[in-house]
Amino acid sequence: MLGTIVSVAVAVYLSFHPIEVASGSVNAFAAVIALVGLIMGLALPFLSAMIWRPLQKAELTATPRVTELFHNDNILSYIRYWSLLLPLLMFVLAIDLSITHFIPVSALLAIAVVLLGISLDAIQVATARMSNYLSPAHTLDYFNAAAKKGIKEEKYGEVCAWIDAISEVGVQAARNGRLSLSMQVLDDIHDILRNFLQASKSISHHLPNVSEGKKDSGVDTVSYVLLFAFQRLEMINNKAAEMKLEPICSHVVNILGKIALDAAQYDITTAQYPLLYLGRATRIASEHNIPDISFKSSIALTELAKMLPQKVDTTYLEIAPFYTVLLSQLDQNAKNIFKNDKSISFDVLLQPFNDIKNLFANSSHQDAPAITNMTDNILEQFKTLEDVLTSMAPIAPPSTPIDDEGLSSKIVDDLENRLKGASPP
Repeated sequence: MLGTIVSVAVAVYLSFHPIEVASGSVNAFAAVIALVGLIMGLALPFLSAMIWRPLQKAELTATPRVTELFHNDNILSYIRYWSLLLPLLMFVLAIDLSITHFIPVSALLAIAVVLLGISLDAIQVATARMSNYLSPAHTLDYFNAAAKKGIKEEKYGEVCAWIDAISEVGVQAARNGRLSLSMQVLDDIHDILRNFLQASKSISHHLPNVSEGKKDSGVDTVSYVLLFAFQRLEMINNKAAEMKLEPICSHVVNILGKIALDAAQYDITTAQYPLLYLGRATRIASEHNIPDISFKSSIALTELAKMLPQKVDTTYLEIAPFYTVLLSQLDQNAKNIFKNDKSISFDVLLQPFNDIKNLFANSSHQDAPAITNMTDNILEQFKTLEDVLTSMAPIAPPSTPIDDEGLSSKIVDDLENRLKGASPP
């Protein structure tokens, strides 16, 4: 932009202060104009050739489909067209300056300066944009934009393909321990799914089959896209759990909780899918000894249970199946927490269930009694467990320590005394 502004200023100056070119120098000026046009026209192809090998390496190691995105970049395509047009325009100006003389010399030079300024800005933009394709963080932004474009154009096969590319970046990032990049991947997948669910809810939005071009395939588009994305999130979580990356596993759990709330705003029945995957992600992370993952999962589920009535009008909705799945996941989390720490306070362990019970204590919703009953059943089971543990007598420590030979020290001392008091045979 700066080059264009400066060139326009120079052109205005030349318009008010004409330059007289000596007749012997006209051909030299024309040659310079033509040469500048040729150099500027070759600059972009040269940059594209220089960046091609790094792009191929990036596609193999970090960012799949980046070369496809590079070729389909509209801004770079416009700059390519400009790089083809610029030499022709400069040659026309050079020919006019040296032969035809249709344009006054001052005006011609002003036009040439403006074209040069625009070309410098175009090269600067192209260089910066090409460099962005070598950065996984910037490339994820382009993937996100491409996925949203697919949502807008109702090309859900493309949306799944871009989600797949983004998740592959996330798996690679988790394998290499790149936390910030993995977090960005998870946020991008959530952003895409939120936009997808909002678009699917729109009255003006049509949901074609995922298998485009095939009619009546019987595919539920929303469920297909959601489950496709959940499988990719599970892959990232599995790799993060394998690498002992607790922040990524925790973020996967939080993201699935947010997606469940977004799905509930679309259709309460679809919100059960992310809850199931949230439970699976928690279980896998727990099996890999990720610390406090069950606690964090319970916090996310409890907040989801509280937020649902605030974000969704549940007056006439059947919410019992949703809370059944949610309470089941909370129950499993509580068991895992108790299994790993037998000394934990039952008040802390059962707090999520008490919060949900209080949430529906005075509710007039038709499913409130069923939800309260489920909560009471779980609380009663843990109450029984607490009573059993309280009634059990503590195991007393052994009264006499055992020595290396397997005898108590008291017995050993007694044998030694007897030997000392015995007479020789």
